Amino acid sequence: MSESKVVLITGSNTGFGRLTAETLALAGHQVFASMRQINGKNAAAAQSMRDWASEKQVKLSLVECDVVNEESCQNAAAEVLAQAGRIDVLVNNAGFGVSGIQECFTVEQAQQIFDVNVFGVMRMNRAVLPAMRTQKSGLIINISSGLGRVVMPFVGIYNASKFALEALAEGLNYELRSFGIDVVVIEPGAYPTDFSHNTLKAADEARLGEYGTMAQMPEQMFAAMQMMIKNNPANPQDIADAVKSYLDMPAGQRPMRVVSSPDGGKGIMMINETCAQVQSKLLKFFGM
Repeated sequence: MSESKVVLITGSNTGFGRLTAETLALAGHQVFASMRQINGKNAAAAQSMRDWASEKQVKLSLVECDVVNEESCQNAAAEVLAQAGRIDVLVNNAGFGVSGIQECFTVEQAQQIFDVNVFGVMRMNRAVLPAMRTQKSGLIINISSGLGRVVMPFVGIYNASKFALEALAEGLNYELRSFGIDVVVIEPGAYPTDFSHNTLKAADEARLGEYGTMAQMPEQMFAAMQMMIKNNPANPQDIADAVKSYLDMPAGQRPMRVVSSPDGGKGIMMINETCAQVQSKLLKFFGM
């Protein structure tokens, strides 16, 4: 087991976030599980986690954090620093998806997706990085998706947000190496979590009607994916274990990307390997 670290996780009320919080707490880390509306919409989830932590006698605390709100992100980081004195690890897990024909999503809806999946990550990074740079150590783990590397129809805006996340994470990794900070990405495949129930549908119904029978295809494809996931024995615990494995690795030796997919993710791994070769040549050209 690695030495105990102070970990802040976003979107901890369900799915990968909650599993990761519990897994790291059981491994002996001091975990701050953040979510929005701790005393409102997510009050039951928050209390459930408190009860679990008390039963297991682990260091797991709840922190209010809405990643679309700059002040909330700064306050969450400040609360962790006030209680623990440092932040060793940030897990950017909060996010949600879309399902529908791209043209039928409004620009405002696309902005909503990017505000969580991209700008929410930027807000959290900016909230923790001053402390990490002062410490000259740190780890930022971004929960991306295989759909941050390949594109599927009817989830184009989600694809775009995860492609953006991948680029932000890799660029940040290069920029922070001299501070002893690693920035990495985990790319999950299709797992049975509550994520599928948190998808945004296209709002422009007038345009949707102009697509004729194709208008039904996103729902049909999504239903087929849900059935595939339901019948797949894949365990979401894989992602929590992947996060833990990153914490166990020596600083400076962590791979930029880890693929975790029920089908093995060979296609995504091939893309990652090819891109890594190109990036290596590019960095050498710039003396990095």
